[in-house]
Amino acid sequence: MEHVVHDRPVAPGAALLALAVEACGQLLPGATVRQLRDVSFIDLVRADPRIAGPTKYRIRAVLLEPPTGPQGEDGRVRVEVLSDITSRNGHILRRDRLHARIDVLTGPRDPAPACDAPGTGHNRSLPDPYTWSDGPISLTGVFRNVFDWDWSDRHCTARWCPPLAPRDSISHTALPVLLFDALMRLAILPLEGPRTRLKAPVRIGRVDLYQGLASDAELAVRHPAGLVLHRRRGSGHAPDCWATGADDRVLHSFTDHEEIELDPPALAPSLVPPAISQPRSSTPGSPGGELRHGPPTTLTITGTAPRSWFTIEHVVTVGDTSAVGPVYYARLIDWQGRCHEHAGMLTAPRFSSDLPGSYAMVTQFCSCEYLKKLVYGDRVAIRLTVRWVRLHLMKAGFVYHRITEPGQPDGELIARGEQLWASTRQVEGHFQPCPWPRELADSAILLGADTRRAQIEPGPVNDHPCDDRAARRDVIRRGPKAAPHRTIRPAPQETRR
Repeated sequence: MEHVVHDRPVAPGAALLALAVEACGQLLPGATVRQLRDVSFIDLVRADPRIAGPTKYRIRAVLLEPPTGPQGEDGRVRVEVLSDITSRNGHILRRDRLHARIDVLTGPRDPAPACDAPGTGHNRSLPDPYTWSDGPISLTGVFRNVFDWDWSDRHCTARWCPPLAPRDSISHTALPVLLFDALMRLAILPLEGPRTRLKAPVRIGRVDLYQGLASDAELAVRHPAGLVLHRRRGSGHAPDCWATGADDRVLHSFTDHEEIELDPPALAPSLVPPAISQPRSSTPGSPGGELRHGPPTTLTITGTAPRSWFTIEHVVTVGDTSAVGPVYYARLIDWQGRCHEHAGMLTAPRFSSDLPGSYAMVTQFCSCEYLKKLVYGDRVAIRLTVRWVRLHLMKAGFVYHRITEPGQPDGELIARGEQLWASTRQVEGHFQPCPWPRELADSAILLGADTRRAQIEPGPVNDHPCDDRAARRDVIRRGPKAAPHRTIRPAPQETRR
C-alpha cells in the first residue's frame, strides 16, 4: 500500500523492469544485461479487490536473438507481463491481457559517460510532488525518497536518498526499483504552479545500465550522500533522465520516454521553512542544554519536509579519546542518545518534562558504522532524522560530520548510525507495545518521518508538528538574547536529503 494510484495499490513500472531482468537471467544464465529497449507500459498491474489473495500475473520471456559470446553478446529477450480477465464467479473472459512489454539486451556494457549538465542556478528545494495531497498517485514509505526538486529553463535536478526499511524486499531486487521509479517521476518538472498534474510513464525507448546491476540497498551504502537525478529538456536523442554519483559519472539513463498526465491535479502543501535554527547559550536550565565537554550545543533543524535533520555539535576533548588517541567508539553511541534527547526537548517539550510514569520509549536496536577517526580538538556535528514510524516502532538515522566552524551545514562524513525504538507501557511489571503519544508522533513528522502506518493515540491533530507553532518558531528564530543569531541553510549533501 505504499504505491497507490486512484486509491488502489499498483506495482510501479520500475518493478516490471526488474521482473524483466530477472526473467532474462532465467533464460540466459550468466549473460550481462546492458540495456532495456522498447519499454511499453500498456495497463496497470494492480490488485483485484474482488478476489481474495494475491492477483495472479504471468511473465512470458521469449528469446528473439540468441547471444553470440560468453557475456551474452548481441542477445535479445522479449519479456511480457500478462493476466487473464475473469468474471466474478471465476470464468475467464479474456486470456493474456498485456500489461507491459520490455526487450532486454545482453552483452558488454558501454563505458559510463561523465555528466556535463550545468546547474539549475536556483535553490527551490521543493518536496516530492508525488507526496502532495489530492493527487491521483500517493507514495509513502520507501517510495518517499526524492528531495530538493529544482529546475531551470533547460535542466531539472533532484536528490535521491532512499529511506530503506528492515526486511523491505523491493529495495533488494537486482535492478534498483526505487531509483528507476524516482527517475520516471522527474518527468513532471518543471512545475507550473501550486496545482500540477502528475505524470505516469507509458513508453521508454532505451534504458542504459552503464555501471551494472545493483539494488537500491547496495546503492544506498555506496552513495551515503545520495544520488543526483538529472533531466534534460529538449534533448533530442541525448539521454532524457540520468543518475550520477559523487564522481559525476552516469550510473543509469533513460532516453526517449513518454508520459501521460493524470487527474485530478495535486495540490502543493504549505512548506516548512527551509531553515530553522536556535543558537544555544550555556545558561543552565536552557531547553537545549549543552554537552558535557566543549562549547555549548548548537541545535539546528534544516531542510524541508519530508526530510529534516536535527543537529547538535560537540568539540572532542581528552575525556572522549581512548588510550591510543582517537575518540573511543562508545562515545558516538552516547552522542546519538544525547542528540535524541535534545531533539525531544525541543520538539516534544510536554513529553520531555514528564518522563516518570508507566510509558517508556525503549531502544530495540542500535548501530554505528565507523568510517573515519575523530581526534582531540575535532568539531563534530551529530545529525538526526526520523525515517519512519510503523505500528509501535520508530526508526531514526544518524550521521556524524567533521566540521571546521560552528553551524557549518555540510562537512566530512565520519560515521553513520541507526536506532530503532518501541513505544511501550509498563503493565504488571512488564513493558508491552502501545500506540505512540500524539506529541511524539508530531515530533517524528517534523524530523522527516512517514507516519501513515503508525499507531498513534487518539487526540487532536495539530496543523503543524510543533504546538503553538508561531510562538515556538519565533523563539527558535530569535534564540536567547545572549547568543548571536545565525540561520543555517540546508547542507548540499547529507543534510539536504
